[in-house]
Amino acid sequence: MTPMQIVLARLDDGAELVKAGRVDIGERGTFRAIKVPVAVMWVNNGTEADRSKAERFAKTEGYTVLCYNGEEAPLCRARMDIVRLGQ
Repeated sequence: MTPMQIVLARLDDGAELVKAGRVDIGERGTFRAIKVPVAVMWVNNGTEADRSKAERFAKTEGYTVLCYNGEEAPLCRARMDIVRLGQ
């Protein structure tokens, strides 16, 4: 059995500045809602038991479980994948 990198990922709500405000005259900036990809490493050399634990946790916290084998940058890959999946 090959050890796997188990990553939890999801899209959180965020805001992006559209137009800067003028603080000196009390004008507020304008923002738009965006989705921000978030990824956290569950375990770097996991087993199927670790994967099932991650899936139970992910179900309660709104994450998606992504597994990789030998990925050089698993968190970056997970953020790209979760955006592509749109979850």
